[in-house]
Amino acid sequence: MSYEAMAEELIGTIRPKHHRRLPTQIEQNERVKDGTLRFLFQHEGEASAAQLLDFFGFSSARLTKILTDLEQEGLIVRESHPDDRRRVNVRLTDAGIATALEKHRNTISEIAHILELLGETDAKNFVRILIRLHKIREEKLGNE
Repeated sequence: MSYEAMAEELIGTIRPKHHRRLPTQIEQNERVKDGTLRFLFQHEGEASAAQLLDFFGFSSARLTKILTDLEQEGLIVRESHPDDRRRVNVRLTDAGIATALEKHRNTISEIAHILELLGETDAKNFVRILIRLHKIREEKLGNE
């Protein structure tokens, strides 16, 4: 068995050479904003700007732009720490929580539909293998 050949087949299937375009800057920004909302939602609705920088690896200028956009849309608020004005906390607004919850439900629905199309046995195996891959990756990253 050639694991390299299997890897080539997998990559060729999930990244076709044709009919693929790069996402526009607007699409990239929307994905990043969605990711920021998801991160905040998964962290009880708030996090520090430093946590966001650490998680996403953005430059502080890019994070500032993302947070400004989300703030203008009424989805987050930024609050200075009472003891250190340089530290900023980011919190979801009620509208931000509703938006994040809706996006979460839509994602779950889309994934559930795909799993349903796979059928019960394949879906269970697929999820089991993805979880296993995640654990292997985490172990590898932890050892580096």
